Amino acid sequence: MVLADHNTTGPEYNIGIADKVLYQCSECGLHYEDEQIAKQCEAYCKEYQGCSMDITKLSVERMNSGENPQL
Repeated sequence: MVLADHNTTGPEYNIGIADKVLYQCSECGLHYEDEQIAKQCEAYCKEYQGCSMDITKLSVERMNSGENPQL
């Protein structure tokens, strides 16, 4: 079950999946377990109109892809 809670003070959505809270970048849509990283992603995306490889490697999508996040 996915629950969405609009959050106006940080990344656009907090999404609770089971016992986890994930934070979504409102610019690119990637999800993060850490709110500060999601905010960094959002700021980078807004400033450069693109994603930072150093930030996106920490996204839940990348972690779940089976790729090595240290690359």
